[in-house]
Amino acid sequence: MAAEVRDYLGHTIIGLVYSPFSGHSHCYELVYSSAFCHLLLAYTSTIAKVAFYGLPHKGRKMVVTNKDEVPAALKPEYDRASELKAFDETKAGVKGLVDAGVTEIPHLEGVDKDVMKRKEVVERVRDASETWGFFQVVNHWIPVSVLEEMKEGVRRFHEQDREVKKELYTRDFTRPVVYISNSDLYSAPAAKWIDTLFCVMAPYPPNSEDLPAVCRDILEEHSKQVMNLGIILFRLLSDALGLNPNHLNDIDCTEGLAMLCHYYPPCPQPELTLGTAKHADNDFVTVLLQDHIGGLQILQKDEWLDIPPVPGALLVNIGDLLQASFLPYSCVFSEYKGTAVRD
Repeated sequence: MAAEVRDYLGHTIIGLVYSPFSGHSHCYELVYSSAFCHLLLAYTSTIAKVAFYGLPHKGRKMVVTNKDEVPAALKPEYDRASELKAFDETKAGVKGLVDAGVTEIPHLEGVDKDVMKRKEVVERVRDASETWGFFQVVNHWIPVSVLEEMKEGVRRFHEQDREVKKELYTRDFTRPVVYISNSDLYSAPAAKWIDTLFCVMAPYPPNSEDLPAVCRDILEEHSKQVMNLGIILFRLLSDALGLNPNHLNDIDCTEGLAMLCHYYPPCPQPELTLGTAKHADNDFVTVLLQDHIGGLQILQKDEWLDIPPVPGALLVNIGDLLQASFLPYSCVFSEYKGTAVRD
């Protein structure tokens, strides 16, 4: 099966030949969302995101809440601390606000045998990593059925009964599974329109019974598949850096795997918030699976670029822990725009 590496616009960079994977896994995230220039009406968006952070764990993916400043419309003229506390204590996330009717927002066998082809692939991966910090991978041997079920599994979790989700709602990230809305709720200048299911799937995965029943099987299968893809990606990246192909894997870059399953419900006032604001990923590599809604943008040379979703594609982002190795590539920021309420 041929696999292609694509640049940030989705243009084919090169065809790769992958050996079959044993499982399907998804890098920290659920629904790698792509960007759109205009607001999308009437749709809920989910995103699955997987992050390779290596060992020891250097910290979780933190998201900056807003762009460069807080819009005037969001500047508080009320007891913000009390409102944040009241929102957090509902343990229902922003989906709970929507349900309440709120109207205001409160992967290489063939390549290894063909020296010239492998060289071309490595050069293109290097160029994409240095220039953009992002590239897309398609025909990667992770079945489309697994990707689709992953997105549906995330949606099932977030749209299940509030009382069931409440049992997992916590700000204690030492727990095996965390359901939370706005991980930086009390420290960010403005809240975001996002709910997240978080779990570390390697090196010490949760017991199966600790994972939500509605998406347990797909979380385990998806992370297994993504781990296989990660090993391949790190071999290509090692080559791109002029290192032994096994270098990044040998230093345990693929040992740590976390999954963040984001959910962006329809927002009544999308012009006043973002699903995920300007941020950089504090890991080695992030693998994003987007749904059809889109909303992801990357900041390149002071310009925000839309990253439209490509069916079956996975978006690879060079994280902070690798970015210095790909100089002159500088830190690439991304954001995820909110979706509007359905008419």
